[in-house]
Amino acid sequence: MADLPNLGLYRRMTVLALVLGPALFLLDNILHPKELGRGNEARQLSQIGEHYQRWQFAHGIGLLSACIMTGALMGLAFHVRRSRPTLGLIGGALAVVGAIGLGAGFAIDGFTWGTLGAISTENRVEPGSVQYALHTVQYSHWLIPYYGLIGLWIAGVVALAIGAARTSPLWAAGLLGFGGLLVGIEGAVAENWY
Repeated sequence: MADLPNLGLYRRMTVLALVLGPALFLLDNILHPKELGRGNEARQLSQIGEHYQRWQFAHGIGLLSACIMTGALMGLAFHVRRSRPTLGLIGGALAVVGAIGLGAGFAIDGFTWGTLGAISTENRVEPGSVQYALHTVQYSHWLIPYYGLIGLWIAGVVALAIGAARTSPLWAAGLLGFGGLLVGIEGAVAENWY
């Protein structure tokens, strides 16, 4: 297995993506305008409307982060499959399917919420109707298939972290698994400090 062409390139690019992806996710959270909990539609729309460009930019960075992290996890799956083939395959597949959920989450939050925030600043629109639209989006059961896929991403990250523990420093594998769990619950914590 050591004689694979460009093995060093795979390793270097995986390491780079494992650093760059989370760094961009952190930048997304730093730039992201204040996000309020459910039931605060009027205030949330005001926050989004006042900072519309920043809202969209932050979600774009988050989407880029998810894309880079997907590449990193594919590289990690390649690494893990060398010592634990089944775990590498399952972890990689879960990470890819879960990445679709991450992309959907960034699209729903960025585009849908962002557009509603921008519309809420227009004088020709009844504020109550935009608030009701955001409320409907937030409480829709149709969000479950999209956001639910993020759980598969978490499972993929944790599976790959377990597999990486065999050939990588235990602290690094543990940090990866813990980071995956933190990213997974980030959406449930409506605080920018998190």
